[in-house]
Amino acid sequence: MQFPYQLTAKGTYSLKNVRLETGFEYENDEVTGTKTNLFSIEIEDGKIKEIKANDPASNAIDAKGYLMLPLSGICTSIWTKHYMDFHGRHFHPKEGR
Repeated sequence: MQFPYQLTAKGTYSLKNVRLETGFEYENDEVTGTKTNLFSIEIEDGKIKEIKANDPASNAIDAKGYLMLPLSGICTSIWTKHYMDFHGRHFHPKEGR
């Protein structure tokens, strides 16, 4: 699926209904999922300037609840926490260990 907007790194623009990770869900002291919430984000010259409470009525580009992922090395933790246990062994959450 292709995102319908062509955004550039220059200038200032705002996004609404952006899904961000806010924490973890635990079961028996083990991470079983990720908590998320919707936010509004202001971007200036390709960098996040402000993250604030979501304002669905604002005149901003609607991210439609898509999850915003970081573009740095932090991104690997998002993928590995779902498919690796704390000892670095691969597993599939629906199939168990």
